[in-house]
Amino acid sequence: MHTPKTLAFAEHFVEPVYAEEKQITLRNYREGAHDFTEGELVIGTFGGRGVALLRITADTELLPLGEVPDNVAQEDGFESTADAYRGLLDYYTDITLESTVAIVRFEICEMPESGSAFFINF
Repeated sequence: MHTPKTLAFAEHFVEPVYAEEKQITLRNYREGAHDFTEGELVIGTFGGRGVALLRITADTELLPLGEVPDNVAQEDGFESTADAYRGLLDYYTDITLESTVAIVRFEICEMPESGSAFFINF
């Protein structure tokens, strides 16, 4: 049996992901950890705050951070690529504008008859 990959989020992202306001994440790329394909199901974790079944909506895109278009950074809640760089430093202290980032797009899976597959621990 195949074990789904995990996509870990900081606890404060549980609400925007649940509300479907956040459907993209920029990650400092690690081979194997951020290689997703469209349609793949993954487990989203939010520290102790929640768990969600997520569907990847596009193959992972890899770019140097400095080449990420501003509009993509804005989709992830940043004002610009420069702002994304500053924000990602909070999570990845060794990231640079030359670092390869993974652009991961996802949505919450809808479960037949029961709604979304999202569990929040308030």
